[in-house]
Amino acid sequence: MNKAVNTIVKAQGKSHVFASPHGKAFFISNSAHPCTEIALDANRIRAFYIANGWRETVIPGDADDLIVSTCAYNQEYEDAGMADLEARKRMLKPGARLIATGCLSKIHPERFARVGADDAVGPLELDRFDKLITAELPMKDVSANEVRIREYEANPFFLKIVKAKEKLEKLSRKIGLNMVPHWMATIPSADWFFIRGAVGCRGRCTYCAVRRAKGTLVSTPRDVILRQTEDAKKRGVSEISLAGDDMGAWGSDIDSDLAELLKAMITVGPGFSINIRFVEPLYLIKLTDKLLPIFETGRISAFCLPIQSGSNAVLSRMNRDYTIEAVEAALMRIADIPRRPRIASIIMTGFPGETEADFHASCALLNRLPIDLYQILAYEGRPGTPSISMADQVSEEVKRARHDCLLRKFKLQKVVGLPHVVVDRICGLNEK
Repeated sequence: MNKAVNTIVKAQGKSHVFASPHGKAFFISNSAHPCTEIALDANRIRAFYIANGWRETVIPGDADDLIVSTCAYNQEYEDAGMADLEARKRMLKPGARLIATGCLSKIHPERFARVGADDAVGPLELDRFDKLITAELPMKDVSANEVRIREYEANPFFLKIVKAKEKLEKLSRKIGLNMVPHWMATIPSADWFFIRGAVGCRGRCTYCAVRRAKGTLVSTPRDVILRQTEDAKKRGVSEISLAGDDMGAWGSDIDSDLAELLKAMITVGPGFSINIRFVEPLYLIKLTDKLLPIFETGRISAFCLPIQSGSNAVLSRMNRDYTIEAVEAALMRIADIPRRPRIASIIMTGFPGETEADFHASCALLNRLPIDLYQILAYEGRPGTPSISMADQVSEEVKRARHDCLLRKFKLQKVVGLPHVVVDRICGLNEK
């Protein structure tokens, strides 16, 4: 077993090393969507196969199990996943199996069925691999704490950003000065130690299909997270990434909360910081008083807060359960902290009923809040979501124009560093 997997298994209190009695090989094809949770699952599956005596091959046609990681949160990545599955199926050698992982089979099962894959293992079903390969070491005893750069090879644009950050990190270490810009704080790094903190969420957003694949929130037990934190500390890791679909809600299913978890993690010792993906605004608002003292320690480097819109009317139709005023009040308290976390967000354009005034409200909000990085998504109606039957659907042309406008605003304001007054004039925006 290779060194990386040996370390992972020991971190779970095991010392099993299995020889390969059968010489079987596996291949994992990574998703085009640069999703941390998908990448972590792929690495856990990789570690599981190697720990059970399989070898990883770089030749798809050499694999006995050809595993394809999929995503279907939007149409682009669903199409990419289907194309990858169809291409990999043509590469199968006689007797080999095509196994799909990720969300596609749960979000759009009818379309997925057309591929004719041998099996589909959803995000909540990884333990099924135990039976698929008659495992000696079960999946529950294997964790993955790394995301390699190769996990992003299927997304060339994102890969360039990850590689750029890696180069800046190396330069920073060489000269003893941090050269990584603030807007890159939540971009994944090969140096991070990843801990899967939760799966699923407690929200019921009218546009989201991912909950069909991942269900309601299931928090990773506190002792499991702390055990992995102690392992990261022993390795001399400088940053831990606490990953989950909604880490803000962590503990709400086990009588605890995120603030208590972060406090316990920091108590493990000095020397590392923590970044968090994702914290839903509802829970930031609820936990602000408890989180502020933790943020003041400077140990929380960054978190992603998916605000989605600057309009309360749009948020209501999205079923987001908070107001912009409450989010702004919480973030402005955080803005006053000397060593505050860097904050990323997500803004959606073109949600059904979004008016020009609603769009401008989102633009104005980004000028007021301490947001260092934001991703812009153009709304898409996904299978089985309530939003696809809402009235006042926004045209594709308008959605795309608003998306491109916000993307240009981000580049000029956050990457180039121009004042927002100048940027908004260039982009043709007028604050309402």
